[in-house]
Amino acid sequence: MNTSHSGDENFLFDFDPRAVAAQILAQAATPLPTQAVRSHPTDRASAAGLLPDTLTDRGNAKLFVRLYANDYRHVPGLGWYRWDTTRWQIDEDDTVLWAAGDLATTDSRGLHSNQALHKHRRRALSTSGINAMLTQAKSAPGMVLNAALLDADPYVLCTPKGIVDLRTGLLRIPDPNKDFHTRSTSTGPEPVNEPLKFTLQNYITGFTRDLPLLFQGWFWLAVSLVLTLRRRWAGPYSRELRLLGASSLLYILAYLPTAPQSNFRYVYWPALAGTVAVVLAVASHAARRHAAADNAAETDTGPAAPPSVQAPSPKAPPPGPHEDSTIPG
Repeated sequence: MNTSHSGDENFLFDFDPRAVAAQILAQAATPLPTQAVRSHPTDRASAAGLLPDTLTDRGNAKLFVRLYANDYRHVPGLGWYRWDTTRWQIDEDDTVLWAAGDLATTDSRGLHSNQALHKHRRRALSTSGINAMLTQAKSAPGMVLNAALLDADPYVLCTPKGIVDLRTGLLRIPDPNKDFHTRSTSTGPEPVNEPLKFTLQNYITGFTRDLPLLFQGWFWLAVSLVLTLRRRWAGPYSRELRLLGASSLLYILAYLPTAPQSNFRYVYWPALAGTVAVVLAVASHAARRHAAADNAAETDTGPAAPPSVQAPSPKAPPPGPHEDSTIPG
């Protein structure tokens, strides 16, 4: 027993890392599958400047799209928008006109002569050349941004610190190809206590999972109709119950044409009014039951008899000093 234990200790202390490394290096390398060869674009930036694949307006447009697809987008009917690291802003300063950069005057590949490059450069840097390039670039795939996509998701909030998903409360880095926001808040979310955050998140998600009716507009609409259309509510809160039902009913009907779906944020006041009305109805019912129990107890025992009052008996006046109680014989 002791021998095996000492053998284990010797095995641990006799570990040689160099021998293990030599064994690993001696193993045959695992062959990797053939990797796809990535084709490089023909339009590129050379040491002498930007060089399109063809010396045409379309070649300049393709070069512009390749270089600035994540910086500029064109919205039909609205114009050019530029990415400011968090959202898409309308390009009021026409910075897109200066984004093409300086075109090359020499071609290291030898595809174009210097004379052709100089002629194309004069054309491309002129006002007509820039407008021709932007006219073709604004309709290129990847540069068109549909106006219907702008600020389309009501559950995503753009902030200076990132994009907040209102469904989960998570913060992520803005992506110009996914986040098409044009409006942003003035401040970003601040870090919160993580245990408290997860507690509140589980509290809300638990309610939506276990009691989904509380988050549906039609449920609170039915509650409002019951509160409003019932003829009479017994108890001292009949008027208050009808007012709460009428106000919540009008609130739901006002939001009904604009609400995209049944969601709790469109029925928060009907939910609050309905909850208060239920509390008042329960309190009124409990008060009536308590009063009925008191009346039943008085009926069973009967009314208590008032205490009898006896009139004081008249007392005979004491005899006077000159009166004799004996009758003379």
